[in-house]
Amino acid sequence: IVMEYVEGRPLSQVFKGRPAPSDRVVGIGYPVARALSRPHQKSLLHRDLKPAKVMLDGRGHVRITDFGLARLTDEKGGTGVTAGTPAYMAPEQLAGREVTQRSDLYTMGLLLFEVFTGKPAFQAESPAELLRLREDSAPSTPSKIVEDIDPMVERLILQCLEEDPSRRPSSALAMSAALP
Repeated sequence: IVMEYVEGRPLSQVFKGRPAPSDRVVGIGYPVARALSRPHQKSLLHRDLKPAKVMLDGRGHVRITDFGLARLTDEKGGTGVTAGTPAYMAPEQLAGREVTQRSDLYTMGLLLFEVFTGKPAFQAESPAELLRLREDSAPSTPSKIVEDIDPMVERLILQCLEEDPSRRPSSALAMSAALP
């Protein structure tokens, strides 16, 4: 397996658990959503998007890396197969159900929540507890953790984190269009 070398740092190192300024998050969220739309247009799911896999290169451009767990949307074997990082999986992915583009959008909501607030949306000790938390409760609203969040961005993050995939944005392109 060969991957392009990207000189830069992943978001997990750039912010190191500190909340990012509002304009910085939007400046990251928009290109990440646009970048995620490209594989989605080719029927490819990332399935393991997280801050450690989103790089800011030396010029400040955003790059999504590591498509090692990616699969085509029409590939069979998605149901009952759980692959990825549990803390960044959509509820349907954690439960071993069908994974779709909207599963990646859920993960995008988790990523934006974490970059915005400096904290994960859900904290759990095990995948089972994480699944239970996601099915039984909603995450805190980001504005309860940080003050300067644009209400449109907060609504978009919370829409991405809907348990029901049909209530999430329809696509990564729609998500990028919803960012101010």
